[in-house]
Amino acid sequence: MRHFVRSDDDAQLAVRRAESERQKLQRRDETFRPSRLDHGAWNILLFAFVTQGSRFSVGDACAHSGLPRTTALRRISELEAAGLMSRQPNDLDRRVDWLALTPMALDLLVTYFKAD
Repeated sequence: MRHFVRSDDDAQLAVRRAESERQKLQRRDETFRPSRLDHGAWNILLFAFVTQGSRFSVGDACAHSGLPRTTALRRISELEAAGLMSRQPNDLDRRVDWLALTPMALDLLVTYFKAD
């Protein structure tokens, strides 16, 4: 099997960016251990982090996860079980629950992004 290696500037830049991304993923895994965050769970956490202070529903989180709704609901349950998200009922509409980051999740996200 032959391996083709491009040596032009675009290829080298792409390799450096890929290595940087790999390192970020490794740092994310280390920061949030023992929780193993897949892409959808990470999107939910990021959505919660950037909307911090604003109410958002389980439905909003599902929509921003990039996952099918049933999978997103599973990821939200996993984030709750890991102590990273909390769920509160909506007093005005029992069909809707509100989600929020836990203080632990907020601390971990701040630590993660400070190192970037």
